[in-house]
Amino acid sequence: MVCKTSKPSRKRKENHTNLYSKVGLKDVAENCADALLAETAKPSPHYFNVFGPRAYGSLDLKEAVEEITGKKYELKLVEKDQLLDYWKQIVPDFYAEEFKEMTTCGLADGIIAKDVVYDENTVRGKVELVDALRSLYKK
Repeated sequence: MVCKTSKPSRKRKENHTNLYSKVGLKDVAENCADALLAETAKPSPHYFNVFGPRAYGSLDLKEAVEEITGKKYELKLVEKDQLLDYWKQIVPDFYAEEFKEMTTCGLADGIIAKDVVYDENTVRGKVELVDALRSLYKK
């Protein structure tokens, strides 16, 4: 059995424009353990997707961080064609291109977006983004 968090697929059943389906570590662990311990386990290798309970956008992340910290934050949106210059301000120039690529992969037209398909091989996690972040936050 192999537990994966994504499986290449050309089908797309839900529109997640500029939203990301984040999955918590607890959901991955619980679903892999359940699959391994199931009496009616499918033959190995068995691939399935584990996605978060719903798709999250930038505003969801901002609101979650504000709820957890009790502080207000400003959300700065960076246009796709300005990403390289943005990352050059934050990381050494030789890493900026990789950070730009990582960022664009998660956009609605990026390479990751086409893999987010909820189908019969998908398990929807239970841990919400705010709860996963709350467990990591240390005051």
